[in-house]
Amino acid sequence: MKVFSIAAVAVLATLSLAAGQKCNYDKAILNFEKRMDMVGTMKGAKVTKDLAKDPSESSRVQKYSKPIKSGQYMGLRQYAVYGFLGCELHMVRMGKVNPKNNEIAAEATVYLREDGNLKASCNGTGRVLRANPFNMEMEPNPDCICYDENSLEKAPGRKTGCAEMDDFDKNRVTLSSDYLEFVNPEEKKIDNSGSSVQLDEKESYFSDRSMGTRTQKNVFTTVKKNMKKLSALSEEGVSGKLTLLVKIAQSGEVLSAMTASSTLDDNSVGNRMKDEVSSWNFGKSGSGDVMVYLIFKVSSPK
Repeated sequence: MKVFSIAAVAVLATLSLAAGQKCNYDKAILNFEKRMDMVGTMKGAKVTKDLAKDPSESSRVQKYSKPIKSGQYMGLRQYAVYGFLGCELHMVRMGKVNPKNNEIAAEATVYLREDGNLKASCNGTGRVLRANPFNMEMEPNPDCICYDENSLEKAPGRKTGCAEMDDFDKNRVTLSSDYLEFVNPEEKKIDNSGSSVQLDEKESYFSDRSMGTRTQKNVFTTVKKNMKKLSALSEEGVSGKLTLLVKIAQSGEVLSAMTASSTLDDNSVGNRMKDEVSSWNFGKSGSGDVMVYLIFKVSSPK
């Protein structure tokens, strides 16, 4: 179980709670769903839990609803991933997903106060502060709705947006955005274990210049579905690592793909792989364009 600080998202941290304390996760979730008018939608939802054995660590609970019966999102499914710091419900990733193609139609991340009241709701995986792409300094995220201490919507601050004093504390304990990534429990797993080309998910990452809300999972899922096409381009005796910088439009079209680095023995293989990725469509998702570094490990076909 992982808890993260703003300063270093990958740094493990824990909270100081009394030993032996038990958490009532279900009550916290129910209170949130009542506040967000989600109780009816989530009735009969599939629930998966990843709970800490030590209540001082982080936990998450995911719920995946039955198809919505009416309205704008009829036929889609509601999902919510609840992230806990100890016993405190800290963040919730929620949205609507098309069960036919696993495309996300709407998504937001909700941040809560220690007493359970709402603090902010930001589009996609956004936080109340974001990095300015030109100078990398933290600035208010305009794509957030702000709430006061009573969960009532309020106007954002002129200079701070929805951010409050604790948000500017780089040592503040929080959860990683990846920790709340939605996982469709009905999605079939893609097995590319025997392919000569493998996506290195741990090393692949979004560029700092990426301003869109498309998720990492959305990108990686599409890549894995097309992995056999890349493997067909590999050649005997050619191995190494290829890094592509891919710009994906909100529509899903690949706007550009360029080779950022390559250790392949034959550059023509890398160029064919780049051209192949350029032809893909990642499907409409989120808002804005994203730029992602995709790192592939290439081995000689067996």
